[in-house]
Amino acid sequence: EDERTKFENDYYCVRSQIQEIINTKKCLNSSINNTSIGTSASSSRVRLEPISLPTFSGDIQDWESFYDCFRVMVHEDTGLSSAQKFYYLRSSLAGAALNLVKSVPMTDINYEIAINRLKQRYDNQGLVIQSHIRSILDTPHIQKPTASELQGLHAHICVHIAALKALKQPTDQWDAWLVTIIVSRLDPATSQDWQLRQESTDLPKYEALEGFISSRCVALENSDFSKQISSEVNSQQITSRRKEYEQKSKKLTLIAGTEIIICPKCNGQHKIYACESFKKLTTIERLNVIRDARLCFNCLSGFHLANVCKSKFSCSRCHRRHNTLLHLEGRSDNANNNITNNVQEESSLPVSSPQVSMAATLANSYVFLSTAVVLVTDNNGRTHKCRAVLDSGSQSNFISKGLQNKLKLPSERILLPVCGIGTSQLQTSSRVNIQILACISSFNLNMACHVIPTVISDLPACKGPKNGWKISNNLAIQLADPKFDQAGPVDLLIGAGIFFDILTPERIPLNVGNISLQGTKLGYVVTGEIGMTCLLGISRSLEENWEAIQPKEEQLFGRYSKLNLRCAEEQEVVDHFMKTFTRNSDGRFVLRLPTNSKVDELGDSLNMATCRFMNVERRLQRDNQLRVEYIKFMTEYLEMGHMEEIKDDVTTMPIFYLPHHAVIKSSSLTTKVRVVFDASAKGSNSIALNDVLMRGPSIQEDLFSILSRFRKHQIVITADIEKMFRQVEVAKEDRDLQRIVWRKHPSEVLRKYRLNTVTYGTTPASFMTTKCLDELARQNEVLFPNASKTIRRDFYMDDIMTGSDSEEECLKLQQDVTNILNSAQLPLRKWCSNSGLILEKIEKVNNDPLFVLNLGDDETIKSLGLSWKPYVDEFRFCHQINGCGQND
Repeated sequence: EDERTKFENDYYCVRSQIQEIINTKKCLNSSINNTSIGTSASSSRVRLEPISLPTFSGDIQDWESFYDCFRVMVHEDTGLSSAQKFYYLRSSLAGAALNLVKSVPMTDINYEIAINRLKQRYDNQGLVIQSHIRSILDTPHIQKPTASELQGLHAHICVHIAALKALKQPTDQWDAWLVTIIVSRLDPATSQDWQLRQESTDLPKYEALEGFISSRCVALENSDFSKQISSEVNSQQITSRRKEYEQKSKKLTLIAGTEIIICPKCNGQHKIYACESFKKLTTIERLNVIRDARLCFNCLSGFHLANVCKSKFSCSRCHRRHNTLLHLEGRSDNANNNITNNVQEESSLPVSSPQVSMAATLANSYVFLSTAVVLVTDNNGRTHKCRAVLDSGSQSNFISKGLQNKLKLPSERILLPVCGIGTSQLQTSSRVNIQILACISSFNLNMACHVIPTVISDLPACKGPKNGWKISNNLAIQLADPKFDQAGPVDLLIGAGIFFDILTPERIPLNVGNISLQGTKLGYVVTGEIGMTCLLGISRSLEENWEAIQPKEEQLFGRYSKLNLRCAEEQEVVDHFMKTFTRNSDGRFVLRLPTNSKVDELGDSLNMATCRFMNVERRLQRDNQLRVEYIKFMTEYLEMGHMEEIKDDVTTMPIFYLPHHAVIKSSSLTTKVRVVFDASAKGSNSIALNDVLMRGPSIQEDLFSILSRFRKHQIVITADIEKMFRQVEVAKEDRDLQRIVWRKHPSEVLRKYRLNTVTYGTTPASFMTTKCLDELARQNEVLFPNASKTIRRDFYMDDIMTGSDSEEECLKLQQDVTNILNSAQLPLRKWCSNSGLILEKIEKVNNDPLFVLNLGDDETIKSLGLSWKPYVDEFRFCHQINGCGQND
């Protein structure tokens, strides 16, 4: 028992000592904690949010404020390395400013280069001043006298005036033009109020106008607040269903009958289709806004869907039931038609996730994008050369619409939103599978490409002389693109999915900038950055030296002048004619069309020709007489074999559809209504048939020479070739370039035809037909020297004006010329002469009433633009006197 008592006493003694020690420690910690908490609380009251770096996108007005912040926060911070500063600089740039330094590698030594580039471009006080003044001049007009619009104008003007003052500009002396510009931008009510306040004729001061606008803003704010309270009270009486809709569509309708339209995009008091913010959005973004606001996709109003919309209007581009602001360019009609159904269900087409394409041409960057010339297989197994760009920054492969049309490959329907720089988007609607082959090896691969209108602009943007690269002959023959330094179209983009698979380890540096040859399975591609002066310096130096020694005559008439280049093309057309013309069993000329290298770039023209025909058809339905003459002309065209219906629409040759329309010529003796074909109409690639046809030279003598000789003859004769252009056939290989669509009545099926003869209105038509006359003269100059000379000298287009000193010689000349032309199925008609004996003998040969023109003593005939009176052998000029209706 004693031991227990002793143990307990010792235990409680030790425990009390321990407790005292613990209490002492607690008091000390409590004092320390209280001090810490007080300090922490004090510091938390002054702690601010971290300052984020500003972003600069290339607006020169923002440069000064951006650079001041960046200089203090980053540039002058000695604790940061140059590489870190470069990183912060890159992360603070966007748009054009980022493009300026994007090509500079992110290293220590390049930071100063990048910052100096930006300073050189944007640190320009003169440009900043001009930019602020231009912004004042471009101040938008106020449409309605609302507080928000007037405050926006006030803030806009004050910001730029303050900036100009900071730039030490004498803004206090600019009252005249500042007041004039600002008053012209005010709404009529505000402008009138300002004018009424002017009590003197002295020029008002800008400060007075600025104070007036400020006070008016306050007044309008109070007025708007009162209206808002009234609107809130009245809106409580609207039905619950309408309230729910209004919360989504932001449209408030009052019981009193007045309507306040609230735009769901900017909350302004206007319809959404009048909203400038809405118009600036991409089409995809507009669709999302309309869908979220549950508005009609057709009229952009509420309470109904597009499929029950009563508006008579629809898309002005594709005529589908959706608003023109929601039309998606580059999409098929079916895809656009599905827009109206997207409120309730998604389109039936497969939609891929957005993919990013980084293909771009930087305007101020001399970075070579790797290009390669490859062979692409078409639907018939034939290969075509095209230029491709290798892009490691693109998630997909792309092909131009023009190349797809050329290859005639079947496409798969798929929607793909393609995201570019910033927020720009392009919607693709189809995809094709293609096979490409290397030009210098046996390498080939298959890949899927999305179809877009244009892959990229011509590459490269920078051009230089090839001998400046010093590429050896062994490497030159292994280049994937032998013309890598010459700007040209690009129709194919090979993305990252294939890019790294075709790379090989070889890399050969060149002696120009950072340019090197990178090995690929397609051959060596040129890649890397080149200094600003490397290429342009060489090019400009050569140009300046050449211009210094080149005489003016060489510029006008030298080897590369426009005149000489045209002469070279004309000579090429002449050579083409001589190499390709033939004559069929009837002696008729059969010619090939002289096409240039663009012929393979012809896009789709059927839609264009069909639309043009529909317009013509509507006109014909309104004018019965014109319709009869039009049908008569086209029926004759078909019956004479000058055109034929296309039964089997399978061809490997280029195709182009020509639109046609009527031309009325009441003075014509034979055909009052002619149908002409428009070879200048452009297809889907903005290329017309005339753009791919070369122009030949003028080989006939001028009008003055022909008329001068005509006046020297005692006995003269005139005639013209019947349907001259249509008497010359076009070779079958080229007839698909002259297709048309036609039907007699709207109830019939629209049929396709091809024109078999030379078509008036095409670029080489005049040369082709007149060259046939020249060739006939050449072939007959031994047997008929006089007639051959006449054919060469006295024809102007299809009209002949010639003669002799006696009736016998003239009649012999007429017979020889007729026989020569008949051998090529070029019949002459409308013979006329100042000799009745000659006309009498000519008339006996042919009973056609138009073969010979027997005119009265006072009658005239049109020839070469003049009126000729055969009986007295006189030329007359006819002029219509205004208001008299008589000929003088």
